[in-house]
Amino acid sequence: EDENAFLKRLTHINLSDKKIEKIDGLEHCTSLQCLYLYENKIKRIENLSFALNLTHLYLQDNFISRIENVGMLRNLRKLFIGGNELTEISGLASCNYLEELHCQAQRLPTDQCLTFETATLHAVSGSLQVFNIQKNNISQVSQFRVLR
Repeated sequence: EDENAFLKRLTHINLSDKKIEKIDGLEHCTSLQCLYLYENKIKRIENLSFALNLTHLYLQDNFISRIENVGMLRNLRKLFIGGNELTEISGLASCNYLEELHCQAQRLPTDQCLTFETATLHAVSGSLQVFNIQKNNISQVSQFRVLR
């Protein structure tokens, strides 16, 4: 079996705690369902357009300040993005099957709280089962009324 055939059949890759700074070099892993990239030095979510079968994405404890390039991952069921530098949860309006969203403990200034894009909340309202938002200075829950 050649390297490309091997990479194409991989469904799970664990690259956690490897000091990775950029998501790159995975474009041949087209069967990928679970990608573990937690505890790295990643600043941007990028280079995942190949991963249309991805259902689980673990990005916690990195340096991500914006959710981007995740909307195309329409099969995403679980997103772990806690312990980053996010100020807003957005860009997930196409993730209609998202069941778990873990965005706890963002590294925020003490006077700032994590906010949520209305379109994202509407999109996940029918599928979301686990919503972990603890330790984000959230004091108003009215924005979550759209969740069923």
